[in-house]
Amino acid sequence: MKNCVKCGASLDDSAKFCKACGTSQPASSGGASYGSGGTSYSGGPNIGSANGYGGNTYGTPGTPPGYQQYRSMPPMSVGGWIGRSFGLTVLACVPFIGWIACIVVLIMWAKDMSKDHTFRNWAKAQLVVYAVIFGIMLLIFLFSLAGIFALDAYL
Repeated sequence: MKNCVKCGASLDDSAKFCKACGTSQPASSGGASYGSGGTSYSGGPNIGSANGYGGNTYGTPGTPPGYQQYRSMPPMSVGGWIGRSFGLTVLACVPFIGWIACIVVLIMWAKDMSKDHTFRNWAKAQLVVYAVIFGIMLLIFLFSLAGIFALDAYL
């Protein structure tokens, strides 16, 4: 067992990141080291590296980009998810501008880097759902319009 270099939490000898604070841990001395140009390989590809095998260009060596930012954000509660979903549903019910307002809000949430990454991904998924619903509504309208014109031809 070894301890985290930052917070002192106990870790497995093979751990590359601390489960408590997310800090990358130095490679254990028993691992093989490969590579050239200052890059090293010890046990598996490094997710946050430019070439996949160490030599991270994102800041803290061995830490995926933005990892510390995500670790510091509290997870969203179930009430938060339900509240936002309900709020968007109510907003979508506003005649004429509701859907446009929902899309604008979702785009703002999807691009807001101060939000948790799972929340931004949820906003992007909602945009896809809205696009599918809009496409279905457009097809229904076009088929209805075609039916009206076909009916007029027989009358």
